[in-house]
Amino acid sequence: RRMNLRYIWEEYRQTEPGGLGYSQFCRRYQDWRKRTGKEVVMVQEREPGKELFVDWMGDTLACVVDTGTGELLTAHYSNQGIFYSTMYPWQRNLGYCELYNTMAPLAGMIISDKKITFNYDYKTWRIWLWKGLYGSTTGAEIGVYIYSKTYSISYFGRTSKQDWYRCANDSERLYMSFTLYKNGKKLFSRSYQLHWWLTGFKPGMSYWWDTLRMDITITFKTLAMAKAFCSAAGFKTPTSTTVSFSW
Repeated sequence: RRMNLRYIWEEYRQTEPGGLGYSQFCRRYQDWRKRTGKEVVMVQEREPGKELFVDWMGDTLACVVDTGTGELLTAHYSNQGIFYSTMYPWQRNLGYCELYNTMAPLAGMIISDKKITFNYDYKTWRIWLWKGLYGSTTGAEIGVYIYSKTYSISYFGRTSKQDWYRCANDSERLYMSFTLYKNGKKLFSRSYQLHWWLTGFKPGMSYWWDTLRMDITITFKTLAMAKAFCSAAGFKTPTSTTVSFSW
């Protein structure tokens, strides 16, 4: 993902400022290929029509469109071949409500979500999980949110009350990790880290979200917090602050 002829030529010119121009460099490369019969390629097996593959060079790609503003946003890329969100994206200023899930199919997202809401330290917390098809990628998310207020929102000629949750601030972040499986085969992992919104999106289509499984680990701030979460989720009472489960 960081290598092409242009990049190699630019590195070459840094060490040889008076060296070959780009066109001559490419011609020498093609002559070398013909003379040696060697190919610099990476072979990938793929089933036609099943998955979408995107090739580019670099660690980021401007490929995510904010459906509300039309702004083209930059996604970050990992060595597992996934996109993921950063710690301080623009979404952190907005929060979340159920209406976003309702409207998700209009943006090409066919996703399933799970909400675990519990009270701790005089706050109403929500651990929100998502998995499914995000446009041309298959992905999953864990979000940490705090109840803010209830709004009346009008859409499609109707009005409903929506509980609005703000994104966790830095002091409210939790250590967490997850691994996403498709039909029992590992797609990718997000390593154990302090975060408020741990995400991963791998290019390639999934047929149905229910073929996906997340193995999740979350470490809560205290044992009392872990117990409140497990009680709300219907899990057995934990004996430590770290809780692991599958969904």
